[in-house]
Amino acid sequence: MRRFAFLLAAAPLVASCDPPYEAPCRVARKDVLASDPAIGARTAVDLHRTRTRVFASWPKRELSDAGPGDPFPTLAAFEVVTLDLLGNALARETMPTPPELRARRGGIGAAGAVVEDGASFVYWVETTTSTDPDGRVRAAYTTRLAYRGGAVIAPAAAACTRCRLRIAFASLEDASVAIVRTEPDLPGATATLGAPPPTPVFAALVLHRDGTVVEQAVPWLAIPPAEAALDGGIGGVVGPVEPDLSLEVDGAGRLVLMTDGRAWLVDASLKPLAGPIALPASDARIAWSSPSEPWLAWSVAPSEEGRASGPYARREVFAGEPDARDRVSRGRAVLAADRAGDELGVTFESAGRTFFAALDPRRVKRGGDVLLRTNADPAQESEYGTFAPADASLLVANGGGRFTSVTLGRQELFVAGVVCAP
Repeated sequence: MRRFAFLLAAAPLVASCDPPYEAPCRVARKDVLASDPAIGARTAVDLHRTRTRVFASWPKRELSDAGPGDPFPTLAAFEVVTLDLLGNALARETMPTPPELRARRGGIGAAGAVVEDGASFVYWVETTTSTDPDGRVRAAYTTRLAYRGGAVIAPAAAACTRCRLRIAFASLEDASVAIVRTEPDLPGATATLGAPPPTPVFAALVLHRDGTVVEQAVPWLAIPPAEAALDGGIGGVVGPVEPDLSLEVDGAGRLVLMTDGRAWLVDASLKPLAGPIALPASDARIAWSSPSEPWLAWSVAPSEEGRASGPYARREVFAGEPDARDRVSRGRAVLAADRAGDELGVTFESAGRTFFAALDPRRVKRGGDVLLRTNADPAQESEYGTFAPADASLLVANGGGRFTSVTLGRQELFVAGVVCAP
């Protein structure tokens, strides 16, 4: 018995010298910065950034004073939360709407709040309808805005009759810009004959806080009607792209404009720096390191590209330059993307969860997918089919291996911070 104990003492256990595995990227922080039942779907909230800050806003509605006989609420204010680029809350305020907006009970096509450095304004798009003698219903749009404490402005270039109108705003901190997209109503006969839709017309507005609105021509934004009639000008790579309109600010203070299946990089004076770049899918996101270095992220089903047959192929996320790409992961929709120099990041949805992935300068994925958030709705947990995001998402590449993901929706403002090893 004593010999057995001696042998054990003389043969110490040998520990492995291999270092423990550490994932290249990890979640360093998860925070709910605001909880509010008024935070609805992404079509009713706004999440955007400037060169130095992030702004999240959502409408606050109140029931009419007219009593139970008037059930329509009034748009009373916007709740606005200001974040730094690391996702830390800097301020929260309630921005009242102008009396002209509070007086409307309907016919509001879009509304929101835009924050500048030391100023802010509320905008809304009023819609009215009329009926032609032949029975066709026509629409008219009028965009109005008011800086806090200022008069209501209605720019002529942001209104139209017998038309469709979309408008996108971006804050340049000391002023704001807007891109207006209009097109005339499509006559029923033209649609029946399969003719191309009307050519969209674009205008740019520079908004100054003294109430001055300067219209600026954007001839570089002309879109040929034949291309607009196909699939966004992408040559049938993935499928149709909706003629949406978005205007964002990147980390260098430049404007990223996307519409009709294309993207442009524009400087603060509305001079084009790059583009148009064809977008391969309706959920495509684009980020530029320099005007000559665009980077795209998007989702696609193998069956859409002929790599698989049948309706049950799982969608995949790809990323890369316009003429080169690499598979990132399996996912139903790209939510956001950003880059800082050679640091590339993308967030995407897969089976009801939000993931983050980082790529190196060679477009090689760094480690595995990083789980950021789980969808609270079990009905969204499928791996098949397409996915329409209910939340607004934004990703900031902070540099130094740090990324900040911001999500606004499902009654909360959520922030996740990701740190990647050098």
